[in-house]
Amino acid sequence: MAELHDPRVPPRSAAHPERLPGVLSGFHVEGDPSGAGTGLLHGGESWASTSYAIDAHRHDGWELYLQADGRTAWRVAGRSVELLPGHVLAVPPGTLHEMVERPSARHHFFYAGVDLAAVGRRHPALLPAWQDAPLLHAVDGSALVVPFRRLVRELGHELPLAAVGISTAVDALVLEATRVLRVPGGRVHLAAVHPAVARARSLLDDRCTEPWTVPGLARAVGLSTGHLAEAFSREIGVAPHRYLVERRVERATELLTGTDLPITAIAHELGFSSSSHFSRVFTSTVRVTPRTYRRDARAGAPPGRGPAGERVRQRVEDRQVVGAEPGGAVVLDIGHVEDDDRGPVETS
Repeated sequence: MAELHDPRVPPRSAAHPERLPGVLSGFHVEGDPSGAGTGLLHGGESWASTSYAIDAHRHDGWELYLQADGRTAWRVAGRSVELLPGHVLAVPPGTLHEMVERPSARHHFFYAGVDLAAVGRRHPALLPAWQDAPLLHAVDGSALVVPFRRLVRELGHELPLAAVGISTAVDALVLEATRVLRVPGGRVHLAAVHPAVARARSLLDDRCTEPWTVPGLARAVGLSTGHLAEAFSREIGVAPHRYLVERRVERATELLTGTDLPITAIAHELGFSSSSHFSRVFTSTVRVTPRTYRRDARAGAPPGRGPAGERVRQRVEDRQVVGAEPGGAVVLDIGHVEDDDRGPVETS
């Protein structure tokens, strides 16, 4: 039987998980909750403080680890590996690995243990790339962000067709890991979209928590600010700053329903200037406050459709985009919105 990724991390199924030293939020699932042989051995997502470390351990299958934020230092089979934001690490079965330094700052990571034989039965073409492979480390694991989030969503929520959802999430994760770690030049762009626009969209998808501006995004993809703004809006259908806001709000809904991070911490995690700014943007987009969205989800009601959500929806007035902050950040004016627990949130 595979060991836990960290024996101190409780399963997600625990009714009241213990608050563990150094773990700010997150969950761990041991085994395949669907019981359908998807190939998942364990998985999770964690936000951890500087007092948290992972002791020496090994697994029966491959473990994929994505450093979403912060820095960690590891020893894997006697080799030292430093992981920075965006780095991905793949540890072979039976290989001893441990975090060798306590992080100097808060860090955020995804991980999954996978039985590749189970995945290979569904997709034989993936197996040859992993046969006899050593420890694998890549500095650009951004392609794994979306499949990891998809897997976390399947594990963190009781969804219908769970076996299908977990299986397809595991397959997508292994596919992208194979492309990034085992196939030279594995990163590809959609042919129908201008390569620079595809790259800009990928940056906003994978790094939506960063303080992007349109000029900064243009520099990153090698276009002028005006050319990128025009091409992005034409090919994607929305302006870059609006696309970034949508990605942040989408990620916020996942954090509100899948973690117990405080709303202020979520605002900080997603790059908003303040919790009130986050609340205004979220409420204007989703039509309920973040607190109400979380409360309805935990009560089993569709978010925003529970009693609290319906009350708040009636209070949202005059939704409109009134301008942009310096550097292209959107400013949303939603009038006066009351948050049931914290009183009114005023526009600035």
